[in-house]
Amino acid sequence: MRIAHDLDDDNRTLLRARKISAVLHHDLRADADIAGRMIIQAHGGMSRVAPSMLAIRVVTPHNMA
Repeated sequence: MRIAHDLDDDNRTLLRARKISAVLHHDLRADADIAGRMIIQAHGGMSRVAPSMLAIRVVTPHNMA
């Protein structure tokens, strides 16, 4: 079983060809947003940032859109 990270064009091709079994994919924009908010909060520029678990999708050849 081979697993990759990020659902880019290369990994989509590998999934279709069944050269990898799954891709772990998450929203990089949401990650950057939370990181930015935490940095601003650390410098006193924002009230408490609520910690959150960002969703990670497991994409396989069977559920690839």
